[in-house]
Amino acid sequence: MNLQKSTSIGLLLATCFLLSSAVMAETSASRGTIILRDKDSNRCTLKAPEPGQTAVYDLEKSGEGKCGYDTARTIAFSEMPSATKIFIHDHADCREDTSRDGFYIELKTTKKNTETTIIEVDFLTTFQPGLIIEPGLQLTRTWKKHGSSAADNTACVKIITSAQPPSP
Repeated sequence: MNLQKSTSIGLLLATCFLLSSAVMAETSASRGTIILRDKDSNRCTLKAPEPGQTAVYDLEKSGEGKCGYDTARTIAFSEMPSATKIFIHDHADCREDTSRDGFYIELKTTKKNTETTIIEVDFLTTFQPGLIIEPGLQLTRTWKKHGSSAADNTACVKIITSAQPPSP
């Protein structure tokens, strides 16, 4: 009887260990996404890069779904890693140049697996730098030319993820 109990407990512990390993692997594989929506709620999905990497999305050429220049009206974040920087620009090269830019927005996630509601892109330009827009999402910088709008004018999104800390 003791042999059966020991075997059962051993199998139970092994199963728990395997399941927890699978959950950890799935969690670490989740890199996060940004979802842009146009005026008709068509979606364009941009995946965050691996930790410590940069991804630049020229919306005319990249992204999943219905992406394109000057169509993004709203933005939402799903499972974005902490300390990720997001740059939103109205030019395809994602470079800041106030002589030609209509706007740029720089955001940073401040918590693990940041999730937000759907946010109007133009609404982001109304915040002062340093303010928390929603839990886990902070505006770090923004600029908008007088009279311009960020709605339906996004051409590029750059995502920079922070490096993973070393294992203990």
